Amino acid sequence: MTSATETLPREHRWLLGIPEAAAALGVGRSTLYELAARGDVQIVRVGRRALVPVASIESYVERLRANNGAGSA
Repeated sequence: MTSATETLPREHRWLLGIPEAAAALGVGRSTLYELAARGDVQIVRVGRRALVPVASIESYVERLRANNGAGSA
């Protein structure tokens, strides 16, 4: 039996597990938790699972791009 998370491509999912979210950002789990502690990304709980909304990751990346682009000529 396959779970729903195994059958849906990442771009069609609303929430990612911590390892998946960290991999999507190219950082480790600890760094992801640090980003969450600073308020850069959001972690939500579904039962006992900690999950990261895909929209939170996208928003964070857009802020990074905007900040990095602000100093370039």
